[in-house]
Amino acid sequence: MITQVDPYWTYITVFLITSLGVITYLMVKSAKQFPPEKVEETAHEFAGVIKDAHGPITYFLWATYVGLIVWAIAYLIQHGHEFLELGY
Repeated sequence: MITQVDPYWTYITVFLITSLGVITYLMVKSAKQFPPEKVEETAHEFAGVIKDAHGPITYFLWATYVGLIVWAIAYLIQHGHEFLELGY
């Protein structure tokens, strides 16, 4: 028995698996870019409870920002007519 799969869902599945792989890679690479030892050097401690550290924006965050911008543009393209109907 052969099961037919809609190509749309095949593309979605491949995209999700690829995206998760890329996200995992960027997270690992970002951890090497700014290791915990460097974080401790730049950390400021407040009342012995909170630590605040400063460092560069990691590749993972850059990829997240780009993904959010792409999603927002795609969303506005797809739903722009709804905003126009509301008078925005």
